[in-house]
Amino acid sequence: MKKYFYVALVALASVTMFVACEPKNNPGNGSTTYAGDEWITSPTQFDASLVNDSTYCCWDWHVWCDGTTISVEPFWGTEAQLLWMIDQSMQADLKASGEYHKKYRYYLVEENTEEACMEREWEGAECWLETITWIDSLGGQHTSQEYGWMPEANMKERHDYYMAKLEQIGVANHEYERVTDKTDKDACWAMNPEDTTIITPPDEPKDYSKYDSLTYKCWEITQEAYGMTVVTYRWETEKVIVMMYDLINIDYTYRHVTEADNEDACDQLEDSQERQEACWKITAKVMGVTQVSYYWGTEAEAEAQVDAIVSTGMGTASYELAAATDPDSCHE
Repeated sequence: MKKYFYVALVALASVTMFVACEPKNNPGNGSTTYAGDEWITSPTQFDASLVNDSTYCCWDWHVWCDGTTISVEPFWGTEAQLLWMIDQSMQADLKASGEYHKKYRYYLVEENTEEACMEREWEGAECWLETITWIDSLGGQHTSQEYGWMPEANMKERHDYYMAKLEQIGVANHEYERVTDKTDKDACWAMNPEDTTIITPPDEPKDYSKYDSLTYKCWEITQEAYGMTVVTYRWETEKVIVMMYDLINIDYTYRHVTEADNEDACDQLEDSQERQEACWKITAKVMGVTQVSYYWGTEAEAEAQVDAIVSTGMGTASYELAAATDPDSCHE
């Protein structure tokens, strides 16, 4: 009896694995469009609460920036977790630059184990050294270099994007060359003194098995980024909290909120996070180019954005209260 019961469980698990993650269509190369080919440019395009939050699958998620896809990374988890991670990345982008500069999309792929999923590689990707030259407001010439991991076609798209927008973005020239002695992405990215654009895995994989993956609790998460402190409350297992916030790659701490012993109480804590938000006009002059953007948030967040720009030593920035009275009119 135990033998047949065990066989039935295996069969049921197999059905759940292959049916729940079955792709809608197959464009080839083992990758299948699940969310659609449309790029995600704003959090208003999705609602993570409406998608699967229980079935773990393998995904490839793509990040676009400055004319091309700059990153294709594997992710093992639920679709809801992936969308939440994208949302957090977009919010960090908004706080850093005052706009949603990057774009995202993701695909379901046919890998049935976490190990196989995380071993996926971006086909054709190589190591490249980019050299960007710009002229400051006083006529001085400056150069910066960055190492990136992508296929040659993507690097050419990035180069064409910069060359077509030289005056608009304040760049005098863009060049790139292949780095032949760096044959994997970790070694390539390690050439950068500090990579803040692409989320890189740690040298030693973190052991997430030690975190509780069964018990849902209310967690208070405190993030430190761009001179700001952001506190949020989430009803999740400890393992999911740690995995998600590790992927965001922003310093954080978390603690169990014992007084909130159910999901509704936890949600109430999140809803009670009242902030005096307004629309702020941020004016930045970087590399001789003046750019004006509008940001909806607290004055401390607007001030932190200005401080972040000034701290680079590449330009000046200031902020002032704008006339818009709600997020939509502010962003418009």
